[in-house]
Amino acid sequence: MAQEERTGQRNLSYSLWHRKKSISRFVDSAEAEKMYYQDIDGVECCHINDKRYPIFFIETAYYNSTPDFGKKPGVCLGTAELSNRPCFVVLYKLSKTKVLDFRPRYGEAVKIPDIEELFVKRFFPDGDEWKKFTPEAWAKKLLNLRKAHETTLRMRLLR
Repeated sequence: MAQEERTGQRNLSYSLWHRKKSISRFVDSAEAEKMYYQDIDGVECCHINDKRYPIFFIETAYYNSTPDFGKKPGVCLGTAELSNRPCFVVLYKLSKTKVLDFRPRYGEAVKIPDIEELFVKRFFPDGDEWKKFTPEAWAKKLLNLRKAHETTLRMRLLR
C-alpha cells in the first residue's frame, strides 16, 4: 500500500471477476468452484535497499458497539505461517467526534472518522489473547515491531 491514501475508494472489479459466477464464463464450473479468492487486508512492510519486506499480516474489521472477538484471520494466517511472519487480527472502533482530513488525488477533501480504540489478537506465532489499545499505543507497538524486524532483517541480508 502506498504511504499516502490515493483515492479513498476501492475498485472491486477484479474481486468480482474472480468469483465463481464470473470466472466460470472462462473455465469449467467445477474448476471455478476450486478457485478461491480472498483479499489480504494488510501487510506491514519495511523498506531496505529499494525492496519491501513483510513484517506481519493483518486482517481488519471495524465495529460500532461490540467487537467481534470471533473474527478469524482467514488467508492471512496461512500466508503468515508460510512466510514465518506474525499474523494479527485488528478490530477498530470509529470515533463519533474525531475526524481525519482526507484529500484524494482527484476530487474534493472529505472528513473520515478517526479511530477511537482497537482490540488486537496475535494468531501466529503463538496465539495470544485479545488486547485493547489506544490508537497511540497501537502505533507505538507497530513501530517497535518494525524496528525489531528491520534490525533482524538487515543482519540476515548482510550475511
